[in-house]
Amino acid sequence: MDGLAVQTEAGHRLLARYRRTQNSTDLDQSIDHFERASDLCPVDHPYRPAALFNLAMAKFISCQANGRYFDLRIPISLFQDALDLRPTGDPDRPTTQFHLAISLLSRFARRKLQTDADTAQELLSEVLDGCHADSHIYGAALIAIETSALHSARSLDANGLLEEWPAGFMFPLSPNQLLDRVERCLKRDEPRDLDEVISLHYDALGYSNMGDAYRGPLLANLAAMLETRFKRRGNEEDLDHAITLNTEALALLPVGHTKRSAALNDLAIVLSSRFQHRGNEQDLGQAIALLREALALRPVGHTDRSMSLGNLASVLSSCFQHRSNEEDLDEAIALYREALALHPVGHQDRFRSLNNLGNILSSCFEHRGNDEDSDQAIALHREALASVPVGHKDRFMLLSNLATRLSFRFEHQGNDYDLDQAIALQTEALALIPADHAGRSYQLDLRAQAVS
Repeated sequence: MDGLAVQTEAGHRLLARYRRTQNSTDLDQSIDHFERASDLCPVDHPYRPAALFNLAMAKFISCQANGRYFDLRIPISLFQDALDLRPTGDPDRPTTQFHLAISLLSRFARRKLQTDADTAQELLSEVLDGCHADSHIYGAALIAIETSALHSARSLDANGLLEEWPAGFMFPLSPNQLLDRVERCLKRDEPRDLDEVISLHYDALGYSNMGDAYRGPLLANLAAMLETRFKRRGNEEDLDHAITLNTEALALLPVGHTKRSAALNDLAIVLSSRFQHRGNEQDLGQAIALLREALALRPVGHTDRSMSLGNLASVLSSCFQHRSNEEDLDEAIALYREALALHPVGHQDRFRSLNNLGNILSSCFEHRGNDEDSDQAIALHREALASVPVGHKDRFMLLSNLATRLSFRFEHQGNDYDLDQAIALQTEALALIPADHAGRSYQLDLRAQAVS
């Protein structure tokens, strides 16, 4: 992660915490980070408008918190600079117009300069003209116009304008818009897009409080994005932050809440990832405990029971690899068998259950040397491969797994037919890898070993 992303996210995290605790030190440090981020964005830098906007927002909040309304010229100027860099058609232009209008209305409440009010009204009208009527920012602009008009009619102090609106209206993007960005990031590996959507989530969290209905989903989505970035770049801070966010999301869902099982599952998966990365047994033990609780909340007949069975079995399998405790191995096998029973022939996820059970039985064979486990694993992998058509995205994995199991059985039993099949399967798998792919040489090595 580059310096700009580090400074930006640090600023968002501190600003979000300030909104919860009202600790002025957090706000001051947030401004410092946003100033450093803006310094890293010279003129023509693609992230300069976003950096200016973030700094303007933090400065504006500081003016509100400290009653320094004569200093509003600074955030107003920053918002204007950001707006100048976001031409008509830019998806972030309405949000910038809206916040510039709010800062102008705030100054108008104190100094009564009619030009501030007029400019704010023009900006808000442009937001209404440029946004869909169902969008979040449209609703925010409409409330701003109605509220400012009401205050003007009553000749009241409009300083409390922001506090009168629902927190949801102050999101930079609506929850649905954020979710759309998340889904796009998961489908393609674009580092800048991922950094941006993470920053947007931190920004949205800064507008929410512990009582907001959107806060839990925001925490969970941000945690998922940070875990994704950890997998792509390996920054351990992302993994730690994802665990912190998932822990907070779980705390918002007490025992009895319908979505608690999903939050338990999310936290357990990230803890399991950190165990795989660092080997801390406390993470592993906590992940297993959370997954057991989640499974208990998904009894027989629950639509997500098979997923919970598979997740707990996977972590128990990791536990067996780490501790060599046969009870973990036996329980993982039993859980995978139950998951397979929930995926009858024709089910879209049956091949995954077949593959998972085949893998754990292969581990059992390697540990105990029972030929029946090896034979059953191969039969399961054969069925898994037969259940997906040519061109399926997971066919390469299934070909490789079956080839590997057949190679192991050949080494153990010396049956030439197993070796011939393994070579044929590995050759088919190799044909699915582009000639310039990094994994192709590895597959060639495997095939050479099988031939030899």
